[in-house]
Amino acid sequence: MKLKNNYRIIIPILATILIVILLGGWHMHKKEQEKEAILEKQKSRIELFYKYNYEGIKKITYTDIHTIPTGTYVIEGYVNDDPELKFDADVDPDTNFESSGATSDELDRLVKKEYRFKVKKVSKILEEQKEKQSH
Repeated sequence: MKLKNNYRIIIPILATILIVILLGGWHMHKKEQEKEAILEKQKSRIELFYKYNYEGIKKITYTDIHTIPTGTYVIEGYVNDDPELKFDADVDPDTNFESSGATSDELDRLVKKEYRFKVKKVSKILEEQKEKQSH
């Protein structure tokens, strides 16, 4: 009799724990998918920005994407297979990547002379490219 009462308590507790674990795993999986979707969406904009504003950019490697408390995504990476040439690209959830976040001193040295004081934002680069194509 006592054993039967224990089962009535233990089984619902175990079921609740299992449900919480499954929901937590599902939530983490959704968040990871969201990060990957953001990265895929922003890759071409990040690559355009660095290849346009910096000298000799051939390849971009992405190393991490995480969210800071403000909700901004930070996409980390480096260029030309050189981890010393690193960058952080900041992307707000409701907007697209426009210009760099933080860059290493080594990468800063590669900024094209005409953009040393003000780099060109991605929307401006795209606008200029569109104008060139229409002429």
